[in-house]
Amino acid sequence: MKQLCYICLTVAFNFLFALNTYAGVSLVCLDDWSNIYGGKPIALRYKLQRDESFVGSLEWRLSLNERTLKRGKFHIDTKYEKTNEYDILVNIPEVTYGNIIKLNLMVSLYENINKVEIDTHRKTFWVFDSHPLQSHTECLRQTNIYVFDPFDKTKHFLKNNQLKVISIDSVEGLFHIQNSIIVIGEGTIFKNHRGLCSGIYHAIISGNSILCIGCSEGSLELTPSTPSFVEPTQIKFINSDIIESFDKRIDKTVWYPGKNFIKTSVSIDCLRTFTYLKLKNGTEDWPWVAIDYEKNKGRLIVCGFGIIENAHKSAAAPYLLAKILTEMKEKIRVKNR
Repeated sequence: MKQLCYICLTVAFNFLFALNTYAGVSLVCLDDWSNIYGGKPIALRYKLQRDESFVGSLEWRLSLNERTLKRGKFHIDTKYEKTNEYDILVNIPEVTYGNIIKLNLMVSLYENINKVEIDTHRKTFWVFDSHPLQSHTECLRQTNIYVFDPFDKTKHFLKNNQLKVISIDSVEGLFHIQNSIIVIGEGTIFKNHRGLCSGIYHAIISGNSILCIGCSEGSLELTPSTPSFVEPTQIKFINSDIIESFDKRIDKTVWYPGKNFIKTSVSIDCLRTFTYLKLKNGTEDWPWVAIDYEKNKGRLIVCGFGIIENAHKSAAAPYLLAKILTEMKEKIRVKNR
């Protein structure tokens, strides 16, 4: 009994000694993203915050529903290393088509002498299949999606995800579409396409839902001087928090691999009796504007997120686009009842 008490006291003493000695040591994850593709490796960067030199180890464990999938460990000695930042490389398992799984990563920091756990960081991942846009837009398979896309990147991306794309080859094409989804391709520069703003407005009053992705260098009049002018019933200027309204699992601050995904933004301005939206590159204004019109009219969404350019790396991008297009389809269906 005395020997057992002695062992317990020794363990407790070593534990408290280690905690006191390394009170200034902590572990911080430098990556805020959580949406990733299955079947691909990822690299997470952790920073060791410390006041003095540290010798120990980093141990990580990837789990699904408390079941360990993978684990790893590597040694740390800051006396000989020139950095306080460490990359943890993790191979993510594949995900079956249409599924989204939740994985948990636990990274623990241990000191070297008594193997006492100094700090632990936990992170949740949402892992998608390799084609989140395709697998989450089954309801759009027979829906025509009209695309005006000078650079063809958005059009090809939608086609590659098995969506039914009809190309709008000129601005004039916008004047002949009714009660449909229209996408203005990512990167479109408005000033390079005369009549584009008028075409968009005509498409709105014809009952179309329009999505402008990452468009810049132009303006959209909210009060055009046309005989068929219809005032908006609602205008919403929203930051990236809008993403949560589609699905709380989608990253809303940065997308893998740590890139700011806001490409363009929108401000509102007035000139004499005209009110208009000003589209520009950069992040200083609103990345999301949604304009609703009366029931039998359309809707306009100006989205400043770089969805297409980030889709090959971040699963957040195509999945968000799937949610946006699905919502647009549903609003058209409700409007046409």
